[in-house]
Amino acid sequence: MNNRGFTIIELVLVIIVAAIIAAVAVPKFAQYWAGIKAGSAAMKIASDIRYAQNRATTTQQRTRVNFTSTTTYNIQSCPFAAPYNTTTCKCPDPADNQWAYATNPLGGGIFSINLSTSTEFVDVQISAMPTWLEFDSLGKPYVNTSGCSTTGGTTFTVSYSSSTKTIAVATQTGMVSVN
Repeated sequence: MNNRGFTIIELVLVIIVAAIIAAVAVPKFAQYWAGIKAGSAAMKIASDIRYAQNRATTTQQRTRVNFTSTTTYNIQSCPFAAPYNTTTCKCPDPADNQWAYATNPLGGGIFSINLSTSTEFVDVQISAMPTWLEFDSLGKPYVNTSGCSTTGGTTFTVSYSSSTKTIAVATQTGMVSVN
């Protein structure tokens, strides 16, 4: 038995095998990572929608998730005692239909999320989302895609790279699920 080490052929074979394994594993890891990132963003958005629904039921104030772009949204509430006008979809503020921003329970301040400026959700996009998604004091969802609100649920997509996740809000209950 020779204890002098490895031959150059053995070293080259090990490098070739490692390169083949890496060539197969790296694309699979990238695809796996995209799925994790899209799923994490979808769970964050779904959690924020649930927060808006919970806020509406506990404060007895109509609350909405207002989607302002494919990467930004905020949570607002109608803090006025007068009833919400379901015909015009307006918060009954005599001055200018002013919705108040909800307070972000994580760190305070206004509840406004910009996915493109957060380090964990850069390049995540929301698509096919409504203009806003409201909840009444019973937690029932109202969706606006154009014009005034209509009772009902909605489905929209969160995507990162080639991976997508779907967020669904049930029509009667407002139950939020991620698939």
